[in-house]
Amino acid sequence: HGPRLRRRLDRGEIEPTAILDLHGLDREQAAGRLDTFIAQRSAAEVVLVIHGKGTGILARTVHQVLDASRRVAEHLPAPARLGGDGARVVRIRSRGR
Repeated sequence: HGPRLRRRLDRGEIEPTAILDLHGLDREQAAGRLDTFIAQRSAAEVVLVIHGKGTGILARTVHQVLDASRRVAEHLPAPARLGGDGARVVRIRSRGR
């Protein structure tokens, strides 16, 4: 799915249905908000998580949470128009999987 999702995003065929901006939060706050955000999403939903570039602490935290979540089908860097390296696009998996 990764290359397919990337192509569809790059072409503007799909847009995130929800956005979570984690700017200004520490690691623990960001992880908690991201867990809650993911839990509230619907299956197959594509969302945007903005962590910024900064020192990379939030980016690493976001990657860890997304990698560990059973609800995340895939995540990849956002296209430049959606934040590039300062954000991740996430496709949500159904709860049953």
